[in-house]
Amino acid sequence: MAGINSNTALMVHSWTTEGSTTFTDSGPTIHACSAQGGVHHTTDYKKFGTSSIEFDGAGDYINVLGMALDELGSGEFTIDFWYAGNDSGNNTPIIARDEKAYTPYIIFVYNQAIRLYISNATYTGWQVYDFGDLPVENNVFHHYAFIKYSGELKAYRDGVEFASQVFSGTVPNGHGSNPLQIGYSQYWCTPTYSLKGWLDEIRIHKEAYWTAEFTPPTIPYSTTTINDITLDENFEISNTLSSDDPEIIPASDKFIFECMLTGAEDGLDDLTIPISSFQSRLMAEGKSYLSVVAPGDELWDDIADRQNGRLQVQNCRVLDGEIIQRETVAYCQLEEIRIDKGAVNVSLSLSGYKAIPESAAEIDIQKVTYKSINKGKVSIRTPEIDFYLKPGDTVTADGESFVAGSINISVGESQRQMQITEAD
Repeated sequence: MAGINSNTALMVHSWTTEGSTTFTDSGPTIHACSAQGGVHHTTDYKKFGTSSIEFDGAGDYINVLGMALDELGSGEFTIDFWYAGNDSGNNTPIIARDEKAYTPYIIFVYNQAIRLYISNATYTGWQVYDFGDLPVENNVFHHYAFIKYSGELKAYRDGVEFASQVFSGTVPNGHGSNPLQIGYSQYWCTPTYSLKGWLDEIRIHKEAYWTAEFTPPTIPYSTTTINDITLDENFEISNTLSSDDPEIIPASDKFIFECMLTGAEDGLDDLTIPISSFQSRLMAEGKSYLSVVAPGDELWDDIADRQNGRLQVQNCRVLDGEIIQRETVAYCQLEEIRIDKGAVNVSLSLSGYKAIPESAAEIDIQKVTYKSINKGKVSIRTPEIDFYLKPGDTVTADGESFVAGSINISVGESQRQMQITEAD
């Protein structure tokens, strides 16, 4: 499942360490997120990965800075998230857009149910009122979605429609420059009424992601680079991995990589390709590059039949011999297929290019295995592979900071390495 594209106005994941107070917008605009009160990631409850976001009901919330006032407007939209309650009480906001009495829109918990309100154009009343009433369950995650599509507003819990009403109106632009808030509203509540419970996968999307009842997501939303994990000794890359071949996967919790070539573009099923290595090069200027190497040439015809497909490298979490999560960590349009023949071995190389936007996040590198300075530009290598890192991010390593201009990731059976070079 992708779920993040140019229409994504906000995307906040968790999947990090206990107690972390760093929150990142993984959408294309990359808004700054500021933790307030004691809001933090916790490993006590989680839907995906290692953690979720915990709110204690006593002033914990997240400010999202710089959101466009017209992020929803008159078009279709999807607002969705995973939430597990903790006796939230009444009038406890999940997402609030402004601080005035008739806020542009607000989603909140009332009597253990989730509702949506949307103000009218003059902020004197509600054009959407008490909409949804989606049941909340304490300590259990459920998926909630509010979707505007084809002149209707619909509310879903775990993909099942609970409410609908005619709505072809416009969500107002807002009053000023106040931040969007997650878990709080400056007007609606004091800290006594701030959110209590756990959130994950908070997304505001400027299109109708679903148009009818659906199966809730089974993995976090993703795009070219979304997985914020550091690979350790439990990492392996297998050139024969498949989810129905458990003998090759040790019975432990680890991460492996698979390669997928989509087939829908050519009227075929997706193709799983065994790989021995892959390389990803992200560039501040020009197109970024992805290449994978598959041992043997048996799949040549199958790959050629999917020449319009998208090449995807997926990070897979394995627990007790079963793949329990998949995330796309790199992808591109397939552009080239090449056969490489040596004296003994034969392999296929598949590659393509993709433009990516620059970012402005910050990252610390703890382990540096190589460092050089060439013409005034720093270049470092590290085994800590971070798929969130993009050109334009500020990297701090060995007490020095620089802006990343290019990022080269190489992963194989006997190596894993990320090289970061300073921008011009």
